[in-house]
Amino acid sequence: MSNEQGYLDNIKLVYGVDDNPSISKKIIFGIQHIFAAFGGIIVVPLVIASALGLDVKTTTALISATILASGLATIIQARGVGKIGSRVACIMGTDFTFVSPSISVGTVLGLPGIIGATILGAFLEIILSFFIKPLMKLFPPLVTGTVVCLIGLTLLPVAIDWAAGGSGAVNYGDLKNINNYRNSYNFLKAVKEARKWQPDLDTLVIFAGACQSNYEALMKAGANYASSPGRIMIHALDPVFIVEKIACSRIDVVVPIEEILDQTITGVKGIGGFETRGRFRWAMPRPLL
Repeated sequence: MSNEQGYLDNIKLVYGVDDNPSISKKIIFGIQHIFAAFGGIIVVPLVIASALGLDVKTTTALISATILASGLATIIQARGVGKIGSRVACIMGTDFTFVSPSISVGTVLGLPGIIGATILGAFLEIILSFFIKPLMKLFPPLVTGTVVCLIGLTLLPVAIDWAAGGSGAVNYGDLKNINNYRNSYNFLKAVKEARKWQPDLDTLVIFAGACQSNYEALMKAGANYASSPGRIMIHALDPVFIVEKIACSRIDVVVPIEEILDQTITGVKGIGGFETRGRFRWAMPRPLL
């Protein structure tokens, strides 16, 4: 307890609530907040647009409207307009709570229905805000926790659809289709460019891929080792174990693939590759200086 209290006593705020940093730091902090919030703001309209099958033009308009509304709400909350606004440094954005009802309304009434329901819901929230304290008794942690879990479960079909390549995608759900992978296409281009520079597999040793990558495409492109044959989540240290083994093996030794895979955590389902020569060279005699 004393150690914890001592640790807490050593924590010092760089800026207090009433402090006013320089304009240069304000700009840097503002950009930092924008980067942190931007992904969370645009993912909600992306999920809704994907679930409703909206075209690219409508999806772009929806994202633009979301960013504009978030910016205006942030200015009103942070700066205040009359009696409106908390006047606290904050960023107003989207909320996944509204994804499920938006999809339900949009399936029947389309985008105009979602906008109308949002406007109506805003008036209801204004009215309920006057009774927020007594209403909080009706929402204990058990209720709020259950709601959050239900939100996540509701989004599972969308996540699975995206993982399969998205509705209407060519070869939907095909494990061999490079377009059904999030980053494998970029890995593939990087490996091909590297092999243009150095085609020899022993001179340039390449490990490519991440969790659930397209293993066959990466190996065909010229990687020595890649992930993941079983489309599983690999351990973060598996690539480290492989490159360390190659770097520490003598250049006249071909490292057996079985020996390398035995040193990984996820094994043959997570990593695969070709037998490759080591990269370590002995030098004799040792320099005197």
